[in-house]
Amino acid sequence: MKKYAIVDSWRTVFHPGASTLESLRRAATAVDFAAFVWGREDRTISRQRATASPRDNVVYEAGLFAGYLGYHRTFVVHAIDSKIPTDYLGVTTIQQTNVHDVSAKIEQAIAQLGPMATSKIVGCWWQLVTSGDVSASVVSFFQIVVESDSRLVSMQGTSWNRAGRLVAAWRCPAAAFDEKTMTLHYSWEGVHTQEAAIPTYFGVGEINFHHEPFFGSFSSTPRNLDRNTFLRRARYVRALPADSAIINGDDVKARRRLIQQRLRQRMAFVET
Repeated sequence: MKKYAIVDSWRTVFHPGASTLESLRRAATAVDFAAFVWGREDRTISRQRATASPRDNVVYEAGLFAGYLGYHRTFVVHAIDSKIPTDYLGVTTIQQTNVHDVSAKIEQAIAQLGPMATSKIVGCWWQLVTSGDVSASVVSFFQIVVESDSRLVSMQGTSWNRAGRLVAAWRCPAAAFDEKTMTLHYSWEGVHTQEAAIPTYFGVGEINFHHEPFFGSFSSTPRNLDRNTFLRRARYVRALPADSAIINGDDVKARRRLIQQRLRQRMAFVET
């Protein structure tokens, strides 16, 4: 059977020292889909009639995840004779039949929808500058993060020049991802530590993640405005899992070798 998803057990959601609600919110922003089973554990009396019903906390948790993911990514598997809250009438649910039928329906939905759009951009990346002013930084290593309690995007990174020397650290105070065009729009500000008086720079940019190869452009302006604004184009390559450990580790030689590799990779993309 084709593997459609990596499944996290419910037991992994809650952590010592964290409130239940905070743990649920973190889980809701870390997954692409969620499935809840509404059984017959409780009994609800409505209009003088007793009916089997799911546990209140499971109903609440399904609503919480639906608020983050959308109802189409939140699956509710319910017992045939279990009471469904009226707020869920009209929402597609899956009746409990046999495990194979239920899993087949969920697999079909996952295959059709695929992961959240932001899941495709989260992680570590290399920015390889291909044109524009290349007198300063030409290679950056940066991370894209989706904030734990929202779908807001944040970015931060470090940059190296053509000699392989670390020259800047930067972050993005504002970023927004357009899922329709798969384009990340952002503003950035950074400090060029190797320049006199440690000047700061700022700019705006965008990265298109619609299909590989990924390209983008960004502007660069000195904060004191004593020089012109440059528009630079770049190519974006997803970093290998080991790259982050090397960049943030203590092995200077390994980091230098890695940067030299990315500098050589950049040369293959430089525009003439």
